Amino acid sequence: MRLVQPFVHTAPSVLTSDGSVEQSSSAFEYVANLGLDELTKRLGWPLQQHDPPPFDVRRYQVQDMLSVFDSNGVLPEDYKTDVFAGITDVPLSGQECYVPGDLERTVINLAMNDDAVFRALREAICPGRCALMYVGKLRSRAQSAIKRLDAYVTDGSPNKDQASAEVPECAKTLRSLVSQTSQCLNSRAPLPAEVSTKAAGFLVELLQHICTRNQDVYEDLDWERNTPENEAEADRNLYLHLIGDPPPFSDQSTRKQAHFVIDVLRDFPPPSVRQFTERLEAISEMVMQNGASEDYTQALGELIERLDGAAASSVSGQKRRRVR
Repeated sequence: MRLVQPFVHTAPSVLTSDGSVEQSSSAFEYVANLGLDELTKRLGWPLQQHDPPPFDVRRYQVQDMLSVFDSNGVLPEDYKTDVFAGITDVPLSGQECYVPGDLERTVINLAMNDDAVFRALREAICPGRCALMYVGKLRSRAQSAIKRLDAYVTDGSPNKDQASAEVPECAKTLRSLVSQTSQCLNSRAPLPAEVSTKAAGFLVELLQHICTRNQDVYEDLDWERNTPENEAEADRNLYLHLIGDPPPFSDQSTRKQAHFVIDVLRDFPPPSVRQFTERLEAISEMVMQNGASEDYTQALGELIERLDGAAASSVSGQKRRRVR
């Protein structure tokens, strides 16, 4: 067996004026005595402070990062809420972060209490990656809500609670997801171009699909449905409920969506939406055929005009730069 001699850290040597060698204190002691501020000043190096975010911000960021690994589509605000509710701003030592038999809780504790662990996670799971996953989960939830309605219409059996699968509930879920997309756009600004384009694409795709849903879904059922008394036509038609003849909005978040999807798309940077202009024009034709309020058709037309104008301005600017 070959024995390897351990590496011994020795203190640096200093050459004196008479040529002799003098052992000095360690480099660590030198920096500690001098102070990091003074050392960087002498060397002309910038000193950047990396203070951890406030406790509440850090807690959400950890939820945001770790929810990326959740295979059930759980959003950050719903991720391990019971665990995070028990975390306080009282710091824990490394050993106190350990939870026997529970790697996930241990990682959560470390990320909340160890700045080095938090920064390593933030580097590996950057904000852009988190935002991309968030938008993907919103899209999946929209698809699930529509599939749930379709399954209910087919045989009425997938949901024990009839109200949870009816048109109004599906419409409510979709409005909520559109609102969450808007919040994502604002709270995570500035979004990477890839994320912003994906979010805009999700909204345009959703709007286009809803335009194909202008029909009474309960008209030709193969099963007996308990029809609510005085049921409104819009409560049987997803398109009417969201675009054609929407009911009065009961809460502030949906009240801001007077024009389903369109009001949120207005807030996006034009380059993120511009590539969907042709699809929006096709949607405009469908809305005209299906029928909608004058306000809605006008809002959609103004959005398309704005995108066309932004595109023309961009082309003009490129031509001027080439001339110069």
